[in-house]
Amino acid sequence: MNSTGIKRVYAAAILLATGLFTFHTWVLFETALALSYFTASAVDLLGVHLGGPALILSIFLILFLVHLCEAGAWAFFFHKLGNFKSFTEAMYFCGTSLTALGYGDLTLKHPWRNLGPSWRQTAFSSSVAPPLSSSSSSRKSG
Repeated sequence: MNSTGIKRVYAAAILLATGLFTFHTWVLFETALALSYFTASAVDLLGVHLGGPALILSIFLILFLVHLCEAGAWAFFFHKLGNFKSFTEAMYFCGTSLTALGYGDLTLKHPWRNLGPSWRQTAFSSSVAPPLSSSSSSRKSG
């Protein structure tokens, strides 16, 4: 791929990261707002011992789904770039990298491996996520 094509892909990655960051931020603020509205109602309806945990579980599920959607968006992006043979493989890569496990058995191909830190920042995990390995995008035997 020529340098113009690479620049377009990087521009698309920046747009995707910006959009997902905005989406993530909006969900966080809306969840906080909903929490302020529903705390008293949940405690009144379910009691102190069940209302609080029910709210926490609800927030956890909402944020889990948001992270799953973000990983899916990046997996689709990386799969369409041709970095992975299947969407499932791309989703596995995004899931392991997003959760800071990053086994290294799947990695981005050159020159796309520089996108690794960009996409992880959209989920606020770049400070704990390990760097991506620099090997090819196939499973390592061993």
